[in-house]
Amino acid sequence: MLFLLAGMQFGMAQERHKFKPVEEKTKDVMLQMQSLKLNDSATAKVSAIFTTFYESQQQIMRNYRNAENPDREAALTAMKKIGEDRDDSLKKILTDEQYKKYLSDIQPQITVNRQRGNQ
Repeated sequence: MLFLLAGMQFGMAQERHKFKPVEEKTKDVMLQMQSLKLNDSATAKVSAIFTTFYESQQQIMRNYRNAENPDREAALTAMKKIGEDRDDSLKKILTDEQYKKYLSDIQPQITVNRQRGNQ
């Protein structure tokens, strides 16, 4: 029994270390956003949007993992909502051309990274 508990704790510790810190995720996505040639003001706003997005994402995952009866569907719905909020905020800052490029080139990469567990 003791070995089982120790193994579970080791596995949970590994799981916690798998996710990048918010600052690193934001830095990574901002490197991708450079292709949009944002001005300084837009860069600061976009960075703040992604920081808020990743903080919210981590909170949703934290709540899901710590719940007595985790509701996967509720977590997925919440994740979808914060993604939509992020994209709505970006649409207000980016030009139409920049937003189209974000949707076609950058946003799919963010989704692929999340599915691989890198985010």
